Amino acid sequence: MIDYEKDLMGLQGNNETVLIVEDYLSLRVALREMLAENGYRVLEATDPGEAMTIFDREKDIRIVISDLSLPEISGLELLEKMKNARPGIRAILASGFVEDEQKGEMERKGIDLFLQKPYTPLELLTKVRKALGAH
Repeated sequence: MIDYEKDLMGLQGNNETVLIVEDYLSLRVALREMLAENGYRVLEATDPGEAMTIFDREKDIRIVISDLSLPEISGLELLEKMKNARPGIRAILASGFVEDEQKGEMERKGIDLFLQKPYTPLELLTKVRKALGAH
């Protein structure tokens, strides 16, 4: 049996600000709850335009978690813009399916980690801590 409370120990945040970019409401709400319940300050955007507005305004964002498939531009393009504007920002790209060539492109564009959908709270929090620890 999995003891999630024990497994999640050490993965809690310390009020670090996370921007999530997800166009599906149910996934965005789940992400927000998982992160907020574990000590993170969470900002949300439904599309790349809103994400850039929040990103430009909120200078304390430490990490951005974006879906790959977004309206207007891809999550990969969005995260590349953000990394160019603030090289120290940590970036996690999430998707249900990614081809090998896209993985290489993610690495070249400075994406820190990839999160395979569907994911568990443990997988999410582990990736977030890993990305922040690499900062």
